[in-house]
Amino acid sequence: MALVAAAAYGYVLLAGTQTHQHDATTPAALQMDSRQLVKLPEPMRLHTITSMRDHLLALQKVDVAPSRNEFDKAASVAEHGWA
Repeated sequence: MALVAAAAYGYVLLAGTQTHQHDATTPAALQMDSRQLVKLPEPMRLHTITSMRDHLLALQKVDVAPSRNEFDKAASVAEHGWA
């Protein structure tokens, strides 16, 4: 599942590391898109999307909390999730 999420953002997981696919010398618009669609069963696709949205919500809360001096809340969300 990590590869699916990583591929959506232009990253490929290689032996536990992340490497960016873009070549600095070639504009991204001219490069060949080598990503492959991974077909998931509908329940797994919905679960994956829901999980990604939950993670984005948690990141948003971690990002906003310090601007409100809610440092403990930011730490708690970062450690335990958005709930």
